[in-house]
Amino acid sequence: MPDDARTAPERWQPTVSESRDAERRPRILVADDDPAVRLLTVDALTPEGYDVFEAEDGHAALEAFERHRPDLVLCDVMMPGTDGFGVCSAMRAHPHGAHVPIMMLTGLDDVDSIERAFAHGATEFVVKPINWTLLPRRVRFVLRASEAAEQLRRSEERYALAARGANDGLWDWDLRTDRVFYAPRWAEMLGLSASHLDSSPGEWLARLHPDDEERVRCEIAEHVAGETDHFESEYRMRDVDGDWRWMLARGLCVRNAAGNAHRFAGSQTDITKRKDAEAQLLHDAFHDPLTGLPNRALFLDRLRHCLELAQRRPGFQFAVLFMDLDRFKVINDSLGHLLGDRMLIEIAGRIRSVLRTGDTLARLGGDEFTILFEDIADVTDVTRLAARVQQQIAQPLKLEEQQIVTSASMGIAVSATGYTKPQEMLRDADAAMYRAKATGRGRYVIFDAEMHSHVVNVLQTEMELRLAVERREFRIVYQPIIDLQTNAISGFEALVRWQHPTRGLLTPDAFLAVAEESRLIVPIGRQVLREACAQMQTWREQDARADGWFVSINLSSQELGQPDLLEVVADVIRTTRLPPQCLKLELTETSLIENKDRALSAMVALRELGIQISIDDFGTGYSSFNYLHRFPFDILKIDRSFISGIDDSPEREEIVRAIITLAHNLGLQVVAEGSETARDLARLRGLPCEYAQGFSISEPRASQDIEQLFLAAAPAARAG
Repeated sequence: MPDDARTAPERWQPTVSESRDAERRPRILVADDDPAVRLLTVDALTPEGYDVFEAEDGHAALEAFERHRPDLVLCDVMMPGTDGFGVCSAMRAHPHGAHVPIMMLTGLDDVDSIERAFAHGATEFVVKPINWTLLPRRVRFVLRASEAAEQLRRSEERYALAARGANDGLWDWDLRTDRVFYAPRWAEMLGLSASHLDSSPGEWLARLHPDDEERVRCEIAEHVAGETDHFESEYRMRDVDGDWRWMLARGLCVRNAAGNAHRFAGSQTDITKRKDAEAQLLHDAFHDPLTGLPNRALFLDRLRHCLELAQRRPGFQFAVLFMDLDRFKVINDSLGHLLGDRMLIEIAGRIRSVLRTGDTLARLGGDEFTILFEDIADVTDVTRLAARVQQQIAQPLKLEEQQIVTSASMGIAVSATGYTKPQEMLRDADAAMYRAKATGRGRYVIFDAEMHSHVVNVLQTEMELRLAVERREFRIVYQPIIDLQTNAISGFEALVRWQHPTRGLLTPDAFLAVAEESRLIVPIGRQVLREACAQMQTWREQDARADGWFVSINLSSQELGQPDLLEVVADVIRTTRLPPQCLKLELTETSLIENKDRALSAMVALRELGIQISIDDFGTGYSSFNYLHRFPFDILKIDRSFISGIDDSPEREEIVRAIITLAHNLGLQVVAEGSETARDLARLRGLPCEYAQGFSISEPRASQDIEQLFLAAAPAARAG
């Protein structure tokens, strides 16, 4: 072949095996600055049927490589100019040099030189002085190995071409090396590029839906162990856009004579369209065709699931609300069934708009709706939601110039009664609904047995709370708040716990509602205020680093409404000697709503003492933004519902960014509460937020634990 044909990169070049087929003599390039070595190499290899070309230095070697395109290179390590390592690297970078065998000739028999040669792409090495009798045999062995490798590459190319031609995504798992070949089609199904996939099983298994992963791994393990004749599984995989696609995988293990699997190969098919069709059929079977809501069958199934869950989780509570629209038959008969259907659709949308995530709204038929409230603390959760639903339904509705006003009668049954069958719970809620209609409509009634049980429990908790106040059974824990810029502790939020004599340490979820309803929250709150301020001053006196620390304490609506609030706070500051700027009081939207005028005057007076005021749980209420400019806040605490998981939600991050910008525009500092993971905290560091708290920083801890972690670890002398 002419030299110009060999040097044109766009033209085809023969492989080693193809060259042999054409009976071309193998070409050997020897590069060595020693003429004797070059001469002896020519004398040793030419009689064996090789064409040998010579180069006296590195530069000449590269020129000869480009000109002759050898089948093998013998290259000295120590040469003037470019040494053998550099020549080897340059040849490997050449389009023709990726697979050409290179044998290094060296007098350096140390391990470092050998490893360096291989690192630069050498195939083999020969130590000087050279055994000229054995050299032709070593060259022949290396050329045969190179030809075998080339045949393997061609075989792999044919396999890859066949895989690309198939519509299914092929995969081939070498169980001995734990490496997997994924065909391009396999990657395309997920919107991926095959070049970006590695050959680990994780490329497959890590993309499985969390609900499918364990099952699929078990199915694979069972087949590899020989417990099943073949592997077949349907599962969901996450594509490049984060969407879930359904896949069907079939495969078979290759086993040795002993029956042990060493290879596992198969195909993957995208069955998303089929699954979507099946899902639509299933949806139609369990949903109301008019409103799209769950029907009776699905509602009872979910209710049955809650009953089973309550058997496994003793503290799990839920409730059923049975609702019937008042005077719907009259409205439907007057306006016609078409407008009656539109009214039901509108009512369904209004109800759904005020429900929590996880609650189930169903239409049983006609104007009867049911709601399943899952994971409630007590019956007051349900009554609050019921009141919100009634408010939505009572709003005037306009249908074709007709303004309609309606209401709903509701009955509530709560799981604490001890139901075992979903039909029984639905029956009791239905009976309570009829009781509501009989007593005047537009109201709700709780099934009597549960109402009685709730009252007994509330009275019992209230009695125990009164004793707890007398016995000082409440404990305070402290959760650090850090400066996001310096990562240093800036303060702590003081949180109350109840050391119940029989139930152990209780969080506020177990008693706060009863404490507020019974107004016992006032003495409890004052105990927390006094002890937390005293503890903070103790830390300040113990360690100079605590000088800038503050303690943040929640103030309930009942405490805010106390006429002697200012005197109590001033007395605590005076007796504990805590500087006012080291105390921050947190208020919720609820405490502001209940008495706006008293709240405003109290806040103004507290700030005059030098105390800063925070709005807590910002973003969870209906009027949070409205209160920002009406009340004199210093700090805004973003509710944990926006912060937890912020790393996985760009939309949530943008909401948080907007809240921070709004707060800063109003001159407020911002605390992000609920940073649960290191990823949440890392994301917050990229936002202009001053402070953060949450489990990614520290869980709430007792005072002695705080001292051990943040003070005793590196004591510092008091300043001054």
